[in-house]
Amino acid sequence: MRLPCINAAPALVASVLLSAVATAGELDGSAWRLVNIASMDDTNYAPDDPANYLAQFEWVRSYVMKDGHLFLATMADGAIIEFEPLPPVVATVLGEEVRANDVAEMQSTIIARLFARYAAERGIKVEEAELASYLGNMRRGMAAEGLTAGEEDLSPDEKRQVDAMRREMGSSLIRQWKINKSLHEAYGGRIIYQQLGPEPLDAYRQYLEERQKAGDFRIDESAMKQAFWQYFTDDSQHDFMKKGSADEARAFATSPWE
Repeated sequence: MRLPCINAAPALVASVLLSAVATAGELDGSAWRLVNIASMDDTNYAPDDPANYLAQFEWVRSYVMKDGHLFLATMADGAIIEFEPLPPVVATVLGEEVRANDVAEMQSTIIARLFARYAAERGIKVEEAELASYLGNMRRGMAAEGLTAGEEDLSPDEKRQVDAMRREMGSSLIRQWKINKSLHEAYGGRIIYQQLGPEPLDAYRQYLEERQKAGDFRIDESAMKQAFWQYFTDDSQHDFMKKGSADEARAFATSPWE
């Protein structure tokens, strides 16, 4: 069997020897997402982002199915390539299809794409000095609480991985704080407490309503559409900062790196 159409980064193309035979027509037109590649030497490869490894079949000779997953055995080295069914298309955002099995996944994808464009259009970015200040404050806070014990025993590679993780987390938090500050300045409204910082809920809703009206995104599945907006309209889900309180006043006055 061969895979004639692979949308992947990097591309995954393999000829396969199958341990079972099934009706090829069952896979015609179906789409799958890579889960894992298990090599004969017992090593496993799991993609960082399964969405980057998608396979769609126009012609299939044989395959193995188990628990809804598709397994291909490669002829070259005997590796087992595992795929899961691609989630259905439930929405579009900025001209791209959004595939998701649940509302949270769909909502995260739509908002992430819109916020990325919002930040790019307004020149919102994380400065190295801001990130360095944030990481310094983080390390001092962790040291004061005894949370850095044992870090001296990490290997150089492990230390680099920890540093990279902290930089990514810090950069994401700073960038989102700047986006939230910008949205609140543009739309105003109430602010809610969130674990990673203040969130301008009403500003989110108004911005998203505008983007939907402008055609930047569309949710096709009615139940998912209702659940998507419920987060922004159901006040019972949130803990709001009191109007005129000190918390509200400093929500976007004090940056996370200060």
